[in-house]
Amino acid sequence: MTILESLRNRLGLLASGAVSFVVIVGGIRLADGEPPIQPLTDIGIVIGVVMVALPFVINDTRGGAR
Repeated sequence: MTILESLRNRLGLLASGAVSFVVIVGGIRLADGEPPIQPLTDIGIVIGVVMVALPFVINDTRGGAR
């Protein structure tokens, strides 16, 4: 399985987790009176999604999910 196939197979899981996290972080920011989008700190969300996706991709490309 290639990296793209792995990501395609896990897209629903990764997207739902990312959306949930963004909604929670945005809600907390709004409750604190901060702007919901903060580009310099939101890069951490992208890094987090990549870190969650990495074990899935490694497992799938090594043949763990056949």
